Amino acid sequence: MSNRILTGDERKQLFEPLINDIRARLKELSKGDNDLMWALRRKLTKELGFDERSKPMHRKILKLKKLASQKGRCPVCQKELPEKICCS
Repeated sequence: MSNRILTGDERKQLFEPLINDIRARLKELSKGDNDLMWALRRKLTKELGFDERSKPMHRKILKLKKLASQKGRCPVCQKELPEKICCS
């Protein structure tokens, strides 16, 4: 399943006003404080990422449930999966 891409009209009519409103609101809230502006943008980015992928603890629980349902084995080759993946 492919991801939906905005059309040119949707970008102009929907997205551009939205992003302009968000930028104006961030500017208004930060009142010229660049550190606060950065913190607000960072928090907004993180929260939108959570909307897309869910929060880290929810992902961890899902992975543990999947590992248990697969009985610790790879669904393709049936080899035992490592307890923890190194460097990830």
